[in-house]
Amino acid sequence: MTATLHTCSAAHGTTVTGSMDGPNPLIAKVMGLFFDMDQMIGKDFAQGLENLKAVTEK
Repeated sequence: MTATLHTCSAAHGTTVTGSMDGPNPLIAKVMGLFFDMDQMIGKDFAQGLENLKAVTEK
């Protein structure tokens, strides 16, 4: 799995776009049906965005 983030200066801050690319095995597809991925990784994702904000504001 490859995760990519792109930052670009904008009029009122920084625009961040991201993508994830790679194989999605059958087990991951099945898990997506039964587990709330936002609940599982949402806090980590939010913390990552806060960390990114701190880095880009330096």
